[in-house]
Amino acid sequence: MAEPAARGGRVVGKVERAPFANWHEAVERIGRHLTDRQPLRALETSARAIRQFPHNPELLRRHAQVAEQLVADEPDHAAGYADIALRCYRRATRTDPGNPDAAAGYARMLDRSGDRAAAMAALGPHVGREPPHPEIAMVFATLAPSQGLTERAIGMLDRVLAERETIRLRHAQARLLDRAGRYEDAFAAARRGNELVAISQKANGFRPGVLTATVDAIIAATPAAAMAAAAPIDRRSELPVFIVGMGRSGTTLVEQIIAGHPQAHGAGERRAVLRATTAIARLAGRKYPSGIPHWPAEALERVHDEFVAQLQRLAPGALRIADKLPQNFMRLAVLQRLLPGARIIHTRRNPLDVCLSAYFQEQKIPAMEPWDLYRSGLCYRDYERLMTHFRAVLELPMLDVQYEELVARPEAEARRIIDFLGLPWDQSCLAVERNRRIVDTSNYESVRRPIHGEAVDRWRRYERHLEPLRRGLAGLPPE
Repeated sequence: MAEPAARGGRVVGKVERAPFANWHEAVERIGRHLTDRQPLRALETSARAIRQFPHNPELLRRHAQVAEQLVADEPDHAAGYADIALRCYRRATRTDPGNPDAAAGYARMLDRSGDRAAAMAALGPHVGREPPHPEIAMVFATLAPSQGLTERAIGMLDRVLAERETIRLRHAQARLLDRAGRYEDAFAAARRGNELVAISQKANGFRPGVLTATVDAIIAATPAAAMAAAAPIDRRSELPVFIVGMGRSGTTLVEQIIAGHPQAHGAGERRAVLRATTAIARLAGRKYPSGIPHWPAEALERVHDEFVAQLQRLAPGALRIADKLPQNFMRLAVLQRLLPGARIIHTRRNPLDVCLSAYFQEQKIPAMEPWDLYRSGLCYRDYERLMTHFRAVLELPMLDVQYEELVARPEAEARRIIDFLGLPWDQSCLAVERNRRIVDTSNYESVRRPIHGEAVDRWRRYERHLEPLRRGLAGLPPE
């Protein structure tokens, strides 16, 4: 097996080379690396353990599991890590066919790679077992609606939840009940899942109002006069495209349209702008965000060159590379100073649908406080406040894309997007369901479908529960 570090293009720290006393020791060490938030180290350790114990199904499964995590953590190398995960889950299922965790992981990666039929086949031997295994039930919940098996999946989750309750299981149940049209039950499940999220966030020391304080600081640091007076850099690249907005506003669909173009590449939710911001602040000796207008051109140019070089290595020959991390809306002032040739696509959607959709997803961005409908509305106001400020003080080219318009008139809007990028139109941009690249999104199953408008005005199904959200969006005090 090739060294994971080489596959990922990354160099990790020194790893112990002495043989493991047994495979249990290797599993323990892998777990310790993960606890220490060192997934690359964990992957290299698990690869070494597999070389020593090549047929151990648990080590194969752990190696695949870490690689799967890195698909999200390292989007620049997602395809390589997805390949590792897929191969090792497959080996684990062949070595130990009765292992439900390995089967669930294999099916999940097959589905994320665009092979839903193979994913269903991988789950098949485990679906009828009682009691249902939690991970089998979770993956089946993702696959079932496209197979007409939603009610069966709901039953499986109900039986699992009778024995144990987790955030992931409750949110999966909520989404399935929504698909089945059982809206009151769906909202009750989502509400319970978010109660569990709130408990977890409180235990982790989260304090409300993080986004408000961040937006206040960014606005104070970037007045129009200061941004206009900031020294420009002697660099310009049209390669980068940033798709920004609130999560659940259509950023993934826009990226899929761009990624379908033969001269463009979809790079996923990169953390590159965050890393670049940290690097500039260190080189300049001026913190973010207060230092943004004062960063010297030399520091910006040095980071700019490395940033663009990384993009070029990602997709040699591509004329445009899209980064769809939604939260980059907070860093547009950084992008103006660092990448003056960049284009920004700003996705918008009815805020009631945005916040409700986030409420139904288990993947949460804490600063947006999506587990609390009232505070989610307040956070949406902060996002709008910052975007209004940036429109007044920045000169980056920006295209607004309204989700509802995009799904109602896909070709017209897709043509507008591609024209904004300065590329010739290509009909393949509309065939988003044929794009088989690995996509990291909390609702990745929807990415494999043709463009549709089923989620437009979804909020109407839950209108009687949304008064707290309406009050937050209006800036009114809670009831």
